[in-house]
Amino acid sequence: MAGYCSGPGEFSVSRCDVHDGGRPWNVLDESEVKSGEVAMVETTLEGVVDNSRCPTIDVKIQLKVGRPKGVEKPVPTLMMFSFFGWSRPGATTNRPAFRIPGPTPPEILAKAGWGYAIRIPNSI
Repeated sequence: MAGYCSGPGEFSVSRCDVHDGGRPWNVLDESEVKSGEVAMVETTLEGVVDNSRCPTIDVKIQLKVGRPKGVEKPVPTLMMFSFFGWSRPGATTNRPAFRIPGPTPPEILAKAGWGYAIRIPNSI
């Protein structure tokens, strides 16, 4: 699914406002990272879903959004699903033990001037 990553602090996925439908996205962390040779601003978000029908279960969606640093206009953004890129409690690294040689998908997107959004499927 392609979407747009707006300026600093503004996020929209598929041209929908972040607070659309009463599902707020909480900013957990924001940091500057390098994706290959490109400087990016990476924001970790947590979407909280209304689960009033079964309140004993917390539904929180984890999403990591990267956008080129210093770009003020919206950029095309590709949403991907991944189990990697998130630290596990007690883990010393968040990289998988095996990695396919070559640039990662976020590095390819960053080099092209795109943003990326990585959603963890088992967080839903």
